[in-house]
Amino acid sequence: MQRWEYKVVSFRAGTYTASLNAYGLEGWELISVTEGGQEAPPAEPAGRSIPMPRAIGRLEDAAARINKLGAKNAPAEATTNLLWVLRRPLPEES
Repeated sequence: MQRWEYKVVSFRAGTYTASLNAYGLEGWELISVTEGGQEAPPAEPAGRSIPMPRAIGRLEDAAARINKLGAKNAPAEATTNLLWVLRRPLPEES
């Protein structure tokens, strides 16, 4: 069974092509682009929520950390709030 490694990144405006090409050379492929920085909806009361697969929760946590870092270290250049989700295959185990 194929296993994947995921990465959520944010690029400066105007660097999309060069950045994606660099990741592509490292074996990453783009699987999604989404807007970041949105607040999560309030949690449902206990017993009413839908179980969330662990991998999705990790992606959301990573995106939240990227947004916090971006806010602290915001460059003077124009940035966007887009998050780019990439993946690449993990080596098969012997």
